[in-house]
Amino acid sequence: MFVNLCKVFLFVFHFTKALECYRCDNGKTEADCQQTTLCSIDQNMCYTEVRNTWDGEVSIMKSCYQDLACQTLVSQNGHNCPNVCAICCSGDLCNTRGPEFCSCEIRKFKCLLYRLAFCCGFLSLRIFK
Repeated sequence: MFVNLCKVFLFVFHFTKALECYRCDNGKTEADCQQTTLCSIDQNMCYTEVRNTWDGEVSIMKSCYQDLACQTLVSQNGHNCPNVCAICCSGDLCNTRGPEFCSCEIRKFKCLLYRLAFCCGFLSLRIFK
C-alpha cells in the first residue's frame, strides 16, 4: 500500500508543472517587467495591473494570482481614480499585455479631471469654513 502511494505521489509531482508568470513591482514600461517567477500550486493565473498614479505616471505590476482573486480585481476595472486596469490570463508567461492594452493615455486624462475636481472642491470647502 505504502509503495503504491509513493508511486502516485511521484507520478503527480513529476507531471504537475507550476505556472510561470512575469513578475514586476512598480515598473514604468514593459521593458522593466522581464523577470519571471514560478507560481505556487494554488496560483493558476498570471496577473498584470496597470495603475495611473496621482502624478500622471504609469505603474506596472505583474505576478501570480489565484483565479478568484484575479477575477475580482478585473471586475473593478475603471471604478476608481487613479485608474487601475487589471488583466488576468492562464498559461505560461501570458501576462505580456501592459499599458497599451489599458488605454492609459485616455485614463490619464480622466484621472487629471478627477483630481482637478477633487482639489477644487477641497479648496472651496476649506475657504468657506
